[in-house]
Amino acid sequence: MRAGRTEYESYGAGGGPSTVRALASGTKTFCGLVAVAAVADGLLALDEPCSQTLVAWREDPARAAITVRQLLMLVGGLDPLPGVLDPKLGAPSGDQFQAALAAPVLAAPGTRFDYGPVPFLVFGEIMNRKLAARGSDVERYLNARVLAPIGARVAGWLRDDAGQPHLAGGAGMTARDWSRVGRLIVADGRWGRRRVLDAGLLRDARSAGSAANRAYGLTFWRNAPGLTARAVAGPGPGTPTRRPIILPGGPNDLVMAAGAGNQRLYLFPSSDLVIVRQAPVRAGQQAGGWSDAEFLELALAAER
Repeated sequence: MRAGRTEYESYGAGGGPSTVRALASGTKTFCGLVAVAAVADGLLALDEPCSQTLVAWREDPARAAITVRQLLMLVGGLDPLPGVLDPKLGAPSGDQFQAALAAPVLAAPGTRFDYGPVPFLVFGEIMNRKLAARGSDVERYLNARVLAPIGARVAGWLRDDAGQPHLAGGAGMTARDWSRVGRLIVADGRWGRRRVLDAGLLRDARSAGSAANRAYGLTFWRNAPGLTARAVAGPGPGTPTRRPIILPGGPNDLVMAAGAGNQRLYLFPSSDLVIVRQAPVRAGQQAGGWSDAEFLELALAAER
């Protein structure tokens, strides 16, 4: 999609325009968009401590200093997938928002990058508490504040036993709807003549990495060298794994949302370009041999 116009659309594997695919971890970026909207609405400050809302965290010095920004940039220091969570993506059990609050602290805020679901589930609980007085919650806020204004919707969520949406990896969407989300982001939060999200906040979310990992912004993967998940070969916290640059020689403002099975939402703000790639993924299947750089080089060459 270039400048809001679909230039190419093709489906395989029995798919079509109405086919809903699991976004897997591509879902995580929705938390960044909710945060941007919440800041503009006066509900949230990115640099406020999470303990401002999570009152019980004030009693624990290790948690009290974690900010919302650090949480969503995955440098809050929390164990990203502790034993208190169900590790099966398709079957979150119990109230996972509440369970995430008990995740152990592994490091001081800002000192290390850890990729996993806990920060997004904690953020969901923060937003639910902030929105309770309005009779809303994080899912309804995402729909009303971000998706409905652009004519997009999440067609289905994985939910835990308490009915909470799996904010770290449980959204399902059509390629067309995901491209609409991408268009909103590359257009700096504007949809037609309507301002949906604040431009400055959205640019900051896309462009700023952390000292611990330049490759990850506020829920966006950036076109920069850095880290991905930590590799764990046994007991202990694991060691960081290097992540290849999305597109060597590509624009600095290129960002993406990425999920298991190589679900991809590539965003080129400087050229107003959105590329969506989806694929069916069976439970437990790992799609290997994927290269973001190779795919994008082919796609961009075809477009030229």
